[in-house]
Amino acid sequence: MINIKKILWFVGYSPSKIGSFERLMVNFSKECKNRKIMFKVLFPEEPCEQFKTMVAGNGGEIGVLKFTSRVDPIYIIKLSRVIKRFGPDILHSHFDFANFTSIWAQLINPAPYYIWHQHNFAGSRMPFLRKIVFKIASKKAKCIIAISKSVEKDISDKGMDEKRIHVVYNGIDLNLYDIPAGDQLQLAIRDKYGLSRNDFVVGSVSEAREEKGLQYLIESIPLIKRNSLKWLLVGAKQGPFAAYINKRIGELGITDKVICTEFIDNVHQVLAAIDVVVIPSMMEGLSYGALEALACGKPVIASEIGGLREIIEESKNGLFIKSGDPEAIASAVRNLMDNRLIFDSLKSNARPSVEDNFNLDRNISEIFKLYGIN
Repeated sequence: MINIKKILWFVGYSPSKIGSFERLMVNFSKECKNRKIMFKVLFPEEPCEQFKTMVAGNGGEIGVLKFTSRVDPIYIIKLSRVIKRFGPDILHSHFDFANFTSIWAQLINPAPYYIWHQHNFAGSRMPFLRKIVFKIASKKAKCIIAISKSVEKDISDKGMDEKRIHVVYNGIDLNLYDIPAGDQLQLAIRDKYGLSRNDFVVGSVSEAREEKGLQYLIESIPLIKRNSLKWLLVGAKQGPFAAYINKRIGELGITDKVICTEFIDNVHQVLAAIDVVVIPSMMEGLSYGALEALACGKPVIASEIGGLREIIEESKNGLFIKSGDPEAIASAVRNLMDNRLIFDSLKSNARPSVEDNFNLDRNISEIFKLYGIN
């Protein structure tokens, strides 16, 4: 076993907000400081100032290597030089862009231990180049981390060495989501968005992207005839489907029932004001949105797909729906509005269902174990 003094994480996107994965990086930097390990995070663009300040406060270092392409040889050479200069004992890449470029860089300046972290499905198509990268990763990676059993199966089916794949569930900082019922924060958030205390608020937390299924959620709203029902769609003003979602809300005549927002840093505060969260995704490796909602004690209505099946337990902490089916969404919402005993039961089981397997401390601990550090 090598003596680990330096860890480099290469992340394939640049944080513009503080969400659950950003908190993982911040808390990981703190744990590295406690263990006297130098920790650096490399991004393809500058992350937001708040994130940089939080990581720097824990002794972590931020690096930026401007994005070009995952197959640009000049970029890959530059990345290999960054790895050589920093000299990490462990290189750990996250998300497709970082995973692909890190593999090529490993062929030039390999780190002693390389970890490939798969945060999503590998896609329905398997181009020739991706197959090559998967084969190289299966040989070069000390281990491959999958965020769910569903993702594990997906990448093993597509050619990754299943013996090297380890499932490490995403974790969230449960302390953030421990907001008592009737808390002043809940009332303040409702006031902010023009929601009354008596409104039954159904929410979602997602950018407007086709695979997130917000288009089907919107279509379900006119099917539910309840005056007290309101919808708060956090993040729906962003993403490639945002214009369509806004247009469709107008066409359906439901502008008085739906509130769309930009993405919000402290999403747990908004979740506090919501009664039920809907996740109508068409694909989902493992949903942070579902974990955050459950941690806030909110029942979840979710598509019965992917990693959602590893979070939601039917009729215990949520309800499953068929993906792409507006009537199924409407039926599930009506069910919870009309059956208070069912709603209260799901609500009481929500937070306990994520406390053991999906907490941030366990997430970090399992990563260190895969590094060979207890």
